[in-house]
Order: sequence, then C-alpha cells, then structure tokens
Amino acid sequence: SSGHHSLLYGTGTYVLWQLAGVSTTTLRLMSVLLAIACLPITYLVARATGSGRVATAAMVVIAVNPIFIFYGRYGTSLAATFFGVLLMLWASERLIDPAGQRIWIGLAAGGAAYLATLAYSPARVVTAAVVMTTFAVGFWNWRRLAPRRRLAFGLLAATLAVCWLVQERAETADNFVVAHHEQVFSFAPEQVRDFYGESMDASELTKEQWRVMAANVFERATADYGRVASHFLRPSSTAINVLLEDPPELPLVQGPLLLFTLWGLVRSLAHARRGWPLLLLAFLAATTLPLFLTTRVDIHRLSIAIVPITVWAAIGIVAAGRVARACGLR
Repeated sequence: SSGHHSLLYGTGTYVLWQLAGVSTTTLRLMSVLLAIACLPITYLVARATGSGRVATAAMVVIAVNPIFIFYGRYGTSLAATFFGVLLMLWASERLIDPAGQRIWIGLAAGGAAYLATLAYSPARVVTAAVVMTTFAVGFWNWRRLAPRRRLAFGLLAATLAVCWLVQERAETADNFVVAHHEQVFSFAPEQVRDFYGESMDASELTKEQWRVMAANVFERATADYGRVASHFLRPSSTAINVLLEDPPELPLVQGPLLLFTLWGLVRSLAHARRGWPLLLLAFLAATTLPLFLTTRVDIHRLSIAIVPITVWAAIGIVAAGRVARACGLR
C-alpha cells in the first residue's frame, strides 16, 4: 500500500529522481501524469454503455471530482491505483463483449488485473471481484461467444495463473491479503484489545469471542462509513480541513450528482444482460462491503468507489438531458 512500493507511481518517481533530482515536482509529477492518463481510460470504460455522450460526460465528471483532483496532485500510489483499476475494468468490459473477436484482450485483461493489484490494497479486493464477475458473465454467455472469444477467456485464466506462480516463486503471494493487521482476520493483539477488551492473538479467539469482536468492529465501521457517506449532505469542507486532515474531508458523492447517480444506476440495470452493469456493481460492492471488517472506514479506502459512481452519474446526466429536451427545456 505504500506509495514507493507501487509499480507505476514508485518506479516512475524513482526514474524521475534519477533524471531530474529530488524535488516536490518530481515527487508529484507521476501522480499528475497518471491522473491525466485516467481521463481517456474513463472515456473508454463508459463507452461500454454504447453512448459517446455518456462517455464524454463520465470523463468530465471524474475530471472535476474533488477526490480525483486531490489524489491526482497528492503524490501517493492512489493516482496509480485509479489508473490500474480503470484499465482493468476497461479490459474486462471488452472481454465480456460476446461479439468481440480479439484473442489478445484476454492477455490484456490478465495483465491489467495483475497491475491493479500492485497498488493500494483496496484495489486487490476490487480486482478479485471484477475478475470473478467477468468469468461468471463469460460462462453465462458461453454458447453465444465466438470461438476466439472463448480462447481469450482461456488466455485470461492462463495469464493470472502465471502471475500467481511468479509471486509464489518470489514468496510474495501472501502479500495479496496482507493489510498491516487492519482486517478482522489478522488483527494484532493490541487491535484485539481495542475491539474486544483483551490483548491476545486473533487466532486464539474462540468462535464466540470472534463473533463479539467482529460485531464491535462492524458497529464502529458502520459509524465511520456513515460519516464519510454523509459528506455530500453537508456544506463543502474548508480547504484547511482537506489539506491538513488525514484522511481528508472529501465527499464520496458530490451532492448535485447524487440524483443523477441513482438515476444512472437504475437505468444501467436494464442492460444487466450485457454484463458491464454487473462489473460496476461488483466494483462498488468490493470497494465498500469488506471495509466493515477493518479497523476503520475512510476516504483513502473508499476513494476508488468513484469509478462506478462516475459512470452511473454520467448515464443519469445524459438521461436527464434527453428528458429536458423532450420537455422543451434548454
């Protein structure tokens, strides 16, 4: 999860330091470049809806999102995480297209999935959920798929298997589920004491003790989630609270976009058979639900949830535009 360990952000920043020296500019430049690169990828992700207007709206919506802007200039691995999960989502959308013929998209999807897991840890859960949903959609439409597309799914499986074996050989595969003892299954003794009242190893808990501790974790996480999710109902935070607080006080959903987001979500479900709406739902569920079993819920961990929210908001905005024109409104 550390920025300097991120393949995209860390490696790119190291190269800049070697070429141009250490400075605030070279520290943050990779974040800016990766954020800019996210814009055309967002367009491609939203293009799966079949509408160029929705794709354009999505690109604009994410470009003015406070969370995206903050992490795009902040200088951490989250800009790289946005890029990784967007690329992974786009490749998955292309793979589940039953009319597609390109075999290489399976390799691209597998490579993008692996790349996404090398950034901030919430992306690993999201990637696992999207990949499993991609396979599920593929199996559901198996009879409709062209032979070349079936081979692409096989190539995805092979790519992921090779990536996992490489990690196993390097003895780093266990890092996939490690999050600094922030999850209920691997709490350190002091965290067990915090949530249960006794300092002991999490593996020593009985089923009843584990249930009580998990309930306490869930209760606190629910309160934390409520505070983060309710920011869109409040006036905007002051700049000082955004820049000096860690995590920053940023809204997960910008207030004016909430109606369009819900509108777009409902409209997208009408196209669930095409697969891409299911990928967005899996993305959001994997971003939010696992956090209820962690030490805290904050905007750092929730930030990538703006990806599906952006697509739904764009769908809602375009739909609202159609209604307005039908009513004779400018």
